[in-house]
Amino acid sequence: RAVRDDGTFDIAYDDGEAESGVPASAVRRVAGAAPPTAPTFSVGDVVEANFALEGNYYPGRVAAVGDDGSLDIAYDDGEEESGVPTSAVRRTADVDAEADDDDATAEPPPDEPPADDDDHALPLPIHEIF
Repeated sequence: RAVRDDGTFDIAYDDGEAESGVPASAVRRVAGAAPPTAPTFSVGDVVEANFALEGNYYPGRVAAVGDDGSLDIAYDDGEEESGVPTSAVRRTADVDAEADDDDATAEPPPDEPPADDDDHALPLPIHEIF
């Protein structure tokens, strides 16, 4: 599915690699694969939307769902936008999950001992101090 306004694709490969902005001429559907389905949204969903399709996503809520599937977005800063394609909208849970994935791989700062092992904060085991 084209996820970019210019008709290119973002590809997540089975080996974990990823590529953005792949032209349609370089993409083909795998035999037997189901066509992708457009995400569905409901009024009140918390989302981030690509304002004016300029590439910047801003937080807001779905204010209305059009008969054609496009969305009206009420942005948190008070702006409103009508007729936004679903390809330009993502749920904030998707964004939170990406942030959580990044946090899960982050290591604690080197000057802080691991929270679950207080013995590392001491130069000697406790039984040798007393």
